[in-house]
Amino acid sequence: MNTSADLFSLWLLLPHDVSKRLRQHINRLSELADSPSFEPHITIASDLTWEDCLEIEHKASILNCTQEDTLRFDRIAWGQRYFQSIYLPVRLPAPIAALREEAFAKRDLQPDFPPHISVAYGAKKSPELGAPIAEIEDEFSGLQTAIGSFALVASSENRPISQWKILRTTSARIHNPD
Repeated sequence: MNTSADLFSLWLLLPHDVSKRLRQHINRLSELADSPSFEPHITIASDLTWEDCLEIEHKASILNCTQEDTLRFDRIAWGQRYFQSIYLPVRLPAPIAALREEAFAKRDLQPDFPPHISVAYGAKKSPELGAPIAEIEDEFSGLQTAIGSFALVASSENRPISQWKILRTTSARIHNPD
């Protein structure tokens, strides 16, 4: 049986400029909501063994994406789960959505949450979060951005966030349509 120390995730990271702007918002919300700060990411696969995560990472590195395959952010949403308490749902390009489905199938699970970028973990609704969330909504809702890179991460739902660590990144290959 695997322990949380033996489990890994594959994240999709955002382009540097988008990630930097979003990280500033995450840090601000973290202070206001007394929640942890973290790297902005979209979880493609989580709580996988090393071997399964390497397999999904390899498939991610050879996806057939084009420049037209972009990420699109929807409006801010509130969830009931700690890791999805405040988040931006994301519309994934078809090749990445299929990879995500395959990754969940490795664990014999169906995703019970949409692809998303969390902006706060464990936050409760409160008036002081209204203005910062409105700023995120104004800046990111409806935004389309390029695909960033994939990251193999030592993380799991049961590993403390302070121990999450990006082990390596892999650039997404973008093919120009002929």
